[in-house]
Amino acid sequence: MISHIAGSHCHMTNMAQNTIEPVLLIHGGAGDIPESKVQGKLDGIRKAVCLGYEKLKDTGCVLEATQTAVEYMEEDDNFNAGRGSVLTTQGEIEMEALIVDGRDIKVGKSTGCKKNTGT
Repeated sequence: MISHIAGSHCHMTNMAQNTIEPVLLIHGGAGDIPESKVQGKLDGIRKAVCLGYEKLKDTGCVLEATQTAVEYMEEDDNFNAGRGSVLTTQGEIEMEALIVDGRDIKVGKSTGCKKNTGT
């Protein structure tokens, strides 16, 4: 699951003075999406975009806006991230996450996080 907000400043100049409108791009997954999940994914993407964009307008911080959008999708069962994770062939949940601060390319990540589902 990839989420990206165009821009690299955590503290933007006054948005009213900018001639460029910020853009929020969210990728909600890939692969064969069952028809029963299409509407939920579309609704979830719209909600994540709105939450991320509002955070960007409120704080001017791209990093916080990205985190807000991704956290929403991680809590939405329609996405295969966080709560909706797809099980591995061993019946476990295994997740990875990455976020990059575009100002200095500092990275926060976790990899190989597992939770046995007891199956």
